[in-house]
Amino acid sequence: MPHYRCYFVEKAGGPTAWRYIESDSDGEANDHALGLLVGYPRADKVEVWNDLQQILSYSRSAVQTAAELRRLYSLAIGAAKKETDPKIKSILSSCAAVLAQEAESLEPRAT
Repeated sequence: MPHYRCYFVEKAGGPTAWRYIESDSDGEANDHALGLLVGYPRADKVEVWNDLQQILSYSRSAVQTAAELRRLYSLAIGAAKKETDPKIKSILSSCAAVLAQEAESLEPRAT
């Protein structure tokens, strides 16, 4: 199983945290990293590397749509289900709940 390095980067450019991810594919590693990004609110960007090759560079956007927030919610829930550390699992679940609430608040209300 390939090992990936995942870096969480602040707006100032310095890394705030990093993690190793074991995944079967680049796509699975990317989804897991995006789900973990929810748990690092100070980080503005996530990068995923496979050896010397960068396979993902994702920055948070200032304005997010409800659809984007629902996608991040799904990724956060997926990352929480795969996480083995109970503390990180709890943080991811809490962040996913906040994303769901934010997505709901952006949805147009029926009158």
